[in-house]
Amino acid sequence: MRWVWNALPWDELDRLVMLTLTYPGKWRRSCPDALALKRHLRAFRERWRRKWGAARGTWVLEFQPRKTRAVDEQYAPHVHLYVGLPEQAVLERDASDGRLVWEWARQTWWEIVGSGNGAHRYWGVHVRPCFYGRYGGGRQNAKRVGDYLWRESGKLEQKAVPEGFEGMKWWDVWGMAVVERGEEVGRSEFVKMRRVMRRKRDDVAGVKVRIRDAQGLLVPRMRERSLDGLSVTNLADGFGFGEKLLRWAQAEVSGG
Repeated sequence: MRWVWNALPWDELDRLVMLTLTYPGKWRRSCPDALALKRHLRAFRERWRRKWGAARGTWVLEFQPRKTRAVDEQYAPHVHLYVGLPEQAVLERDASDGRLVWEWARQTWWEIVGSGNGAHRYWGVHVRPCFYGRYGGGRQNAKRVGDYLWRESGKLEQKAVPEGFEGMKWWDVWGMAVVERGEEVGRSEFVKMRRVMRRKRDDVAGVKVRIRDAQGLLVPRMRERSLDGLSVTNLADGFGFGEKLLRWAQAEVSGG
């Protein structure tokens, strides 16, 4: 997910928003299993297509633990949609609490779920404009978007799956394709490139510190952080960096 989301052309989307689709408190009555959730999400996407044209973006499924709630209200599913808002879509401020509201999405999701719950109609869709939009940065901006969104949606505590939802896909992409480019390299060039990438990975994953052991000798140590090796691929100009690294490796191998 991290690689795909960082490689998507987020800079092509206008009015990037996060729509969160939720269920009522007694959510099992409306969404008893994975098949029901898939049906609801497909219906929302199809209604979007008929009204506005094909949606473009990604979605991710999470389950809220709700430990203090009754057992039948815990691990409620909700879906985050990171999508470009249609040009004609109108967002309004709710007069009572100032929340942003997209009336079409709120009414549509409420009809699809079919809960008949007035409170669910009011609270069932949350709209939050994303800080990074299309303008003002090109691929640098797209890199920020991908980085922010996978971190926002990678919360493991909300990936515990309740009964009836086992094996369900928990993220996907709508109407977008990754931007990638590949080039074959020789083994010698690969070895040199790998060495550089490992050093960069270590620099991202932790801070190198030098301490003295019992004999007073300096020993390099690594102070661990929570980042992993995939983070080194999250570059503003991945193509440019890859080309420079390859040319350097070729020059090293040839002795140039």
